[in-house]
Amino acid sequence: MVVMASCNVRVAAHDNALGSDVQVNFTLNETNYLTPHNLTLGIGNYRFTFPDEDQYGYPFAHCYIWYSSGSYKYIKARDFILSITFFNQSDDFKLKAYYHVEPYSDKHPTLIYVDFPVTPIKRGENFSVSVGIRNVKDLFAWELYAYYPKEIMRGLLISDTAFLNRINGAPYIFLVDNYGVNGYCTYPFILFGGNFTPYNDYNLTHGLIHVGSTIINSVGEYPGITTTGPIVKIKFEKQSDGEIKFFVAQDNSRFYTFLLDSSLNEIPSVVSLVSDLTGSQIGFPDGKVDIKDVAMVSKNFGMTEENPNWDPWLDLTGTEYLSHDCIIDIKDVALVSKNFGKIFPK
Repeated sequence: MVVMASCNVRVAAHDNALGSDVQVNFTLNETNYLTPHNLTLGIGNYRFTFPDEDQYGYPFAHCYIWYSSGSYKYIKARDFILSITFFNQSDDFKLKAYYHVEPYSDKHPTLIYVDFPVTPIKRGENFSVSVGIRNVKDLFAWELYAYYPKEIMRGLLISDTAFLNRINGAPYIFLVDNYGVNGYCTYPFILFGGNFTPYNDYNLTHGLIHVGSTIINSVGEYPGITTTGPIVKIKFEKQSDGEIKFFVAQDNSRFYTFLLDSSLNEIPSVVSLVSDLTGSQIGFPDGKVDIKDVAMVSKNFGMTEENPNWDPWLDLTGTEYLSHDCIIDIKDVALVSKNFGKIFPK
């Protein structure tokens, strides 16, 4: 006689905006259930589907499987196949769906960050520098002015990340200044032709990046977004020996980098490195990554979004690089540690 083992599964849902578990209708192989619900599953494939929104109107964010061993699995989709095999059939677990608005904390400033290569770059090698935004609320448009030493690095390509489109699917324009000839833009497709290339001969010493993007509103249909992530990625070639630098023009310059909310007011922001979490004032970047930053993320290691002291500011990266996964794990600690000692160029 063959005895088929099975695993016990508890299915639940949590609303981060409310800070509590909620009831949602989900389907398992097209059969309807209501959370919380206990299941016993044998070997096989099981299709789970969770709703787009909970009963309070907050959108689906992701799922986690929390195993009895203490390990976990992150699932971005709300509709997925879960396989129970011979190897995991006796491992009881909790499957939990999470609903919430995008991570934001008013305890910290809005950060325009620059993400430099961590490993040394040799002459002739290509590399990328990303510019992104963390902890922003109601973002409707942005504009970036940045400079780089052209003897050391030559700009090859500017890539649009469709940042303003990623939450509500809003139409948007991405503009690249072609420095007096004509502008190029996407919508998000190319309208006016040409390559999105940096201006390598802005002056005798520096090249220039000047790009911007805005949501195209339709009678108020598309609000500003509350989110985090890269807004633009620039590919370079290392031209000569020397330090890779990328200077973001700030508001003490004639032309500067800024963010706009849906009322077209400028959003106060600071500019620094992606791993710069704190400084002399707790939770405010100070232009360098030192032991204070490493200690801050390490102190919160293992914390999840259900913890009352959860701080999304410390959730630097996840399954996708520089995306939230709502847990402070070794990926976050490693990202800050790898940037230890870096100073933001001014």
